[in-house]
Amino acid sequence: MFDKAEDGVLQTMPGKTSCLNGYPVPIHGVRGIEEIMKNIDTPFQIRAGSPDHRFAYEIGLAGGASSVEGGFLCYLYPYDKENSPAQSLVY
Repeated sequence: MFDKAEDGVLQTMPGKTSCLNGYPVPIHGVRGIEEIMKNIDTPFQIRAGSPDHRFAYEIGLAGGASSVEGGFLCYLYPYDKENSPAQSLVY
């Protein structure tokens, strides 16, 4: 649902309340993570709420995040109703 996340980013006015309940790593990309890392002096962990974390984790680690959190199955049930457990295991 990258298009919906991008719409949420575009609708959020700088300095105002976010239209999202997270930071869509694939939309902000490596530069977005690099910007976070430039402004903090502490380890930063990527948490992806989906049954397929690969893309978000790749971007986060490329941007300088120090770790990742969350497993594919524990995120499948609360965050995704379109993928089966078998598909989540494939990811």
